[in-house]
Amino acid sequence: MGLFSKWNSDNVSTALTAIEKLTNQVKLARAAQKAKEQQVRQAAVNKLTDQNILANIAKNNKYDDYERIIAADRLTDQTLAQKVYTDIAKNNKSIIAADRLTDKTLAQKVFADVAKNNKDWIVRGGAVERLTDQNVLADIAKKDENNNVRIEAFVKMTDQTLVQEIVSDLRDKVLLERIWLGNKDIPPAVRNAARTQLDKIQAQEDERSKYYTNRCPKCGKEKLTGRNVVDRTSRTGLFYVVYCNNCSYKKQTVIPNPRND
Repeated sequence: MGLFSKWNSDNVSTALTAIEKLTNQVKLARAAQKAKEQQVRQAAVNKLTDQNILANIAKNNKYDDYERIIAADRLTDQTLAQKVYTDIAKNNKSIIAADRLTDKTLAQKVFADVAKNNKDWIVRGGAVERLTDQNVLADIAKKDENNNVRIEAFVKMTDQTLVQEIVSDLRDKVLLERIWLGNKDIPPAVRNAARTQLDKIQAQEDERSKYYTNRCPKCGKEKLTGRNVVDRTSRTGLFYVVYCNNCSYKKQTVIPNPRND
């Protein structure tokens, strides 16, 4: 009989309307377990009040973590609810479950794990929003492959001296411009550090461009060739060797290596 109920309709809107009208706990429990659509099952769980049924779903539903969380949210037994949240947070790395934990140390471990390892940058960003561990935030600010996540880490960091140190080592001009101009939640001192680093990079690029000329100062021909040679003596930069293909002109210059500035 239940398989042909309106809550089991292929039309989600029809099924949800049927759930809204249900009050019988047994029928709601059946819908929570048997409905075709996840959205409909979750709506049914959200209308359950029978504590035994809710406990059963919270403990034993292994297919939908969010259904378990909804069920746990409606439990009066908070000890059981916390056990459910802990199980989901630890084993399935759920930030939604971790949000509900009273064990904040465990919650932070889950947030850190998700922030560092989840493949979806949006999910990583959500975890970063919840992080308080400054070392983890610093690591993400330095290394995450997505600038949105890195920006969020900068916003969450409270050690402004450390933030400025990280910013001063950045070479990504797009990220630096976003720190400087794009996010007003970042403290002014950090934005100013980004601006200073941008100016420094530009000055280095301008300095390096001086050596990339094609006109020979000796014969005037525009046939200069250049190549980089590692400065193995001081290890502070590069030799840029320029020589003319038309005459005997040759010049060797040490160019600052920006990574060691």
